[in-house]
Amino acid sequence: MSSFSAQLRRSASRLVRGYGAVVRAVATVAAVLAATVAIAVAGVYPLWFLATRARDIYTALISAGLIGLLGLLAYKRVRALLEAVRHEELPRGMIVRRARAAAMVLLVLALAYLTAVLAANARYAAAVVAGIVLLLTIGMPAGRIQRTDADSS
Repeated sequence: MSSFSAQLRRSASRLVRGYGAVVRAVATVAAVLAATVAIAVAGVYPLWFLATRARDIYTALISAGLIGLLGLLAYKRVRALLEAVRHEELPRGMIVRRARAAAMVLLVLALAYLTAVLAANARYAAAVVAGIVLLLTIGMPAGRIQRTDADSS
């Protein structure tokens, strides 16, 4: 009988531990879900309130946040590249080429934005001039890349 009693206790202990693990897992999922909902409500409600009641403030906050995020990402990328150059993992010329490419992308985006704003404000002559400058800005590096590829072969 004692063997049966010991086996029954072991089985009951395993059963209780198994149910305990299931309850802990369900409680963990419920806690994570509750925290997610709380964070979502704490973040979304103020944004919704500002978007519906104070559009200028909302636009300024979102714009500042996006610009700050882009600035942070650019800072981290530049810092990582400079560290790689310092440790001689990248040649210095690669940094210059990447900086030129990034500056060109920013210039094209700024010109595209300028063209769109001018066209939206019915300043068509200025929009046409800005569009021509935009097309020249896009075409010059593309032609340079094509010429370099043709010259190298």
